[in-house]
Amino acid sequence: MRNVKIGGIEYRIMATPITLFYYKKEFHKDLISDFMPMQNMEKDVSAFDGMVFLQMAWAMIKTAGGQIPTLEQWIASLPFVDFEDEEMVLGVIQEAQEGFFRSGEQTQEESKGEPEQ
Repeated sequence: MRNVKIGGIEYRIMATPITLFYYKKEFHKDLISDFMPMQNMEKDVSAFDGMVFLQMAWAMIKTAGGQIPTLEQWIASLPFVDFEDEEMVLGVIQEAQEGFFRSGEQTQEESKGEPEQ
């Protein structure tokens, strides 16, 4: 979970399995399939899709328990979206990567209480 500013407004976002459900239910598409091309953004800027980015952010805000209207209402309420804001873009992308593509390593918090082998 992390905070990101979108349109100058701070939101709490979280990527968990329920995020995938919210995304699929709302957009009738798979979040992972939509997200995969964006992972090559550094090499190919055209891999970035602003609408997919906003849809992912919306689903992650919903997951974090934020009071959020429909996607259309939410986008209409944003005063602006600065896709050149690296902190915003990286925050959403990194949350998705950490939430959906974990390596075999566990964080300290995840391994607490587990018996050592």
